[in-house]
Parts: sequence; C-alpha cells; structure tokens
Amino acid sequence: MIGVGVGYLGNKLWTFGHTEKHSWELVLKYLGVYGFTLILGLFFIFVMVDAAHLDPLLAQFLTLIITTLSNYVLLKRVVFRK
Repeated sequence: MIGVGVGYLGNKLWTFGHTEKHSWELVLKYLGVYGFTLILGLFFIFVMVDAAHLDPLLAQFLTLIITTLSNYVLLKRVVFRK
C-alpha cells in the first residue's frame, strides 16, 4: 500500500505535473488504472505462456513493456489529464 501511495504522489507531482487539489475521485481512477493493467498483464502472460507456448521469461518481459506503456497512456489520458 505504501508503494501505491508513493507511486500516486510521484506520478501526480513529477511525472504528470498535476497541480489540481487531491480528490478521492482521482485516487479511485488511479487505482482503477492499476487494477486494469494488472488484469491486462495477467491476461498477456496467460496467452503468451499457455496458448502461444513462449518462454515464461520472454513473456514476462514483453508483458512488462505492454503494461508499462498502457499504464502511462491511461494515467495521462484518464487520471491526470489537463
């Protein structure tokens, strides 16, 4: 939980420079994006390892790229939009 809180503040203040006052709506959107990217990551790992029979480490690496980019775009467009 501490990591999520630090991540929220870091993204809000430094990554996106969001200066609007803190709100619970913003926190819930942030948690929703992280929950979505978690499920997205699990889905891609399952598809790549179980269905496509890729090496688990390669699947994890590719999933990390996909979820990081997805997370950034969703945080920018959904949570911290200006």
